[in-house]
Amino acid sequence: MKQLLGLRKSNLLTIVLALVAVSLGARWVARSRSTRAPAVAPTRPKFTPTETKPAPRHASRARREVSPAFRSAIAIVVITISSTFGWQTTEASFNATTQNPSNALASGTVIIADNDAGGSVINLTGLTPNSSGSGCIQVTYTGSLAANVTLYGSVTSTLSASSTLTVQRGTISSGAFNSCANFTADSTVYIAGQASGVVYSGSPSSYPSSFGTGITDPTAGSPASWTNSTTVAYKFEVWVADDYTSYNKSISITPTWEAQQS
Repeated sequence: MKQLLGLRKSNLLTIVLALVAVSLGARWVARSRSTRAPAVAPTRPKFTPTETKPAPRHASRARREVSPAFRSAIAIVVITISSTFGWQTTEASFNATTQNPSNALASGTVIIADNDAGGSVINLTGLTPNSSGSGCIQVTYTGSLAANVTLYGSVTSTLSASSTLTVQRGTISSGAFNSCANFTADSTVYIAGQASGVVYSGSPSSYPSSFGTGITDPTAGSPASWTNSTTVAYKFEVWVADDYTSYNKSISITPTWEAQQS
C-alpha cells in the first residue's frame, strides 16, 4: 500500500512538472520570435525582353528553423520526466514492511493444598502427664513452576513449656485425614540427634508462626524443590511432660505450608 501511494504521488508530480516545463518553453519561444528582426522580402531580378530567362530550377523545400528556446523547453521536459521517474523508482525501492505475529505469554502457577477439609491436624483435650497424641496431614503441590515450601502455623496450647511438639516428614499410603495408621517417615535424618524424617522438635509455643521464621522443607540447608504432583505427609505428635502442671490440658495446631517459586 505504501508503494502504491508513493507511485500515485510521483505520477501526479510528473504531470505538474511537465506542464510547467511546456509552459515555460512556450513563453521562451514567443519571446524569441517577438525579438527577431523582421524578414525582408527578397527582390526578384527584372528581365528585359532581350534577356534570356534562366531555366527554372526545382525549388528546394525550405527547412524549418527550430528556435533555440524551443529546443531548451523540450530538453527541460525530457529531463524533468526522466528525473521524476527515476526518483519515483528510487523511492519505491526503499518501501518495505515486515510484521511479527501476535505473541502470547502465560504466567506460571504456584499452587499448594492439603487434605484437612478445614479441620485441625491435631486437637487434643483432657491430656494427662506422660501421654501423647498425634495427627497426620497430606500436602500436594499442583503448580507449574518449581517451588520451595515453608512450614509455620498457629498453635494454641495450655501445656507446660516442658511438653514437646514433633513434626515428622514422610508419606501415607492410604487413609483419611488426621489418621497416621499408614504413615511412613522419611529415611533421611534432617536434624542431628533426632529420628529420621523429623523437621521440628521443640516446645509447642516455639513453633514458628510466620513465613519469616518458618521451617524450609525439609531443612534450610537442603530445601526440597516441589514440582507438579509432589505429595508429602506430615505427622504432628505431642508428648505431655510428666509433671503435675500437665493435668487436664489441651493443644490445637493449625499448620500452614507456603510455596514460593524456587
